[in-house]
Amino acid sequence: MALRGFANPIAVRVALECPDGECWLTVGGGATLEEALESALKGAPAQKRWRVAGWNEYSDEVRRYSD
Repeated sequence: MALRGFANPIAVRVALECPDGECWLTVGGGATLEEALESALKGAPAQKRWRVAGWNEYSDEVRRYSD
């Protein structure tokens, strides 16, 4: 995915997890945080149902979704 077309692209490292406890670490990018997280989900193995467990915008703070 080329981010050159975005005015202020967002790139995030994303931790994904599925109901059976498997984890997947990936990178996502987009014009918004939501697009960046969605691109990370799209890049995960399709055989599983993944959810975003947390992400890091290349800073020290890690954010988590609340269930």
